[in-house]
Parts: sequence; structure tokens; C-alpha cells
Amino acid sequence: MTQHDWFLSATMVVALCLVGCSTTGPVGGDDDDDDDNTGRTIEFIVDEAWRFYGEGDYKGARNTFDLAIGRDSTYAPAIAGRGWCNIELGFTGLSLTEFEAAIAESLTFASAYYGAAFMAHTQSINIPQIGLQRLIDSIEYGEEGLSLTGDFWTFPRLATVNSVRLRVLLASAYFILPNYPAAQGHVDALNPANGLDPSSLNYTQQLLSEIESLRGQLP
Repeated sequence: MTQHDWFLSATMVVALCLVGCSTTGPVGGDDDDDDDNTGRTIEFIVDEAWRFYGEGDYKGARNTFDLAIGRDSTYAPAIAGRGWCNIELGFTGLSLTEFEAAIAESLTFASAYYGAAFMAHTQSINIPQIGLQRLIDSIEYGEEGLSLTGDFWTFPRLATVNSVRLRVLLASAYFILPNYPAAQGHVDALNPANGLDPSSLNYTQQLLSEIESLRGQLP
């Protein structure tokens, strides 16, 4: 497999992460945070946006996230939520901008780092002129997100956005650079008994095969 083929293969890692959603309905109601006399808090509006998302109404979800942003333009959950909607609507470049904006407003909002990592990785493939920089961005966002969540983490709103998938993405990104020790570090975290031997003449192919195997096990 050539490096170009690997780039195309790696897109599947990102595409798969965008399937799935929370079925949790909106919660909230009248309380002291309500400031527009509608009886809805900003948290309620965001939950309602995710309900639309879960029903496959991504435009409705985005419009509802817009309502929340109108309430508070610095509210990271609403900004990032709009980013997830724009992925489904085909605006992947815009979604990266929104994840980055959410991070700027809340440096510990882990799911925004995950989204930024996935979308920067997508841009590294789709826009060759900025491919290397976006690949580096993907790694930086991914490593920060992983440091915030640790392993065994799943985004409650999107079950397929999780630390396992992020480690597979990071392993693939490091492999492309190439930074094989860093790639193996993520492989080892997911499968400590992988048997990889850096001194082997076939090490890079074995490492690639192990990453492909881990990717193939993603739900």
C-alpha cells in the first residue's frame, strides 16, 4: 500500500466516527437562567437541538443550536454542536472552524478537540496544499482531547466518537508523518499484545497492518 492509498484508507476512520447519536431527549425547563420569557434554558435548547440531530433533522438541529448561540455566543456546547451538524450537512471545513471556536471558548471541552482532530484529519486528505499542517493539527487536537478524557471515554451525544477511535486516528496520522514510535504507542495502548518488533525488516508493514486491523474492529 502506498502512502497515497493509506491516506484514502484513513478517511474511513473519520467517516465512521460521524455515525450514531444520543437518544436522550431534552431536559430542563423554567428556572432562574431563563432570560427570554420562553421557559427554556440554554441547556434545554442544546438538548432539544441534539434531539433533532438524533432524528436525522440536521438542519433543524443546527437552527436550534443557533438559537442557543444567540442566547450566549460563547457557549461551547452549542458552538461545537453546530459543528457536528455541519459535518452531516457536508460543511466539513466550517465544522472545523466551529470546533476550534468552541475550544477557544472552553479549553477543557473535550468533545470539541475530538471533532477538531477528526476534521483536521479529513482536511489533510482532501486539501493537499495544507495536508501536512492539517495532519499536525489533527495530532495536536487529538492528543489534547485524549489527555482530557483518558481512555475508555465515549462522547455521550455520539457513541461512535470515543477514545478508541481517536487512538486509531492518531496511530494512522503518526504513521503518515512518519513517526512510527508514536504510532506504535497508540497501537500498544489499544492492543498491548500486538507482537510488533521495531527491529524487524517488515516492521513498517506490520505496523500498518496492525493499524488497519484496529480500524477494522471499530463499530
